[in-house]
Amino acid sequence: MEDDDEYDSYWDYDDGDFDCDHEGYDIDILTGVAWCWRCQHKWFVTHEEITREIEHQAEYMAQFECDEVSNG
Repeated sequence: MEDDDEYDSYWDYDDGDFDCDHEGYDIDILTGVAWCWRCQHKWFVTHEEITREIEHQAEYMAQFECDEVSNG
């Protein structure tokens, strides 16, 4: 098993020198809160951003439903 400490330092963004662009983030569509998985920063998103996320998730799940039908 690999040493977890090696990866802890890689993902440690608590130092003041790290400038995160929040490019990799997730949105909780129930609370309207987004959070960056790299630096753990949280912020509220707009109604439009929540709507886009719901549409994105629906399209993503529809791909799996089409695959199940065609592989049926």
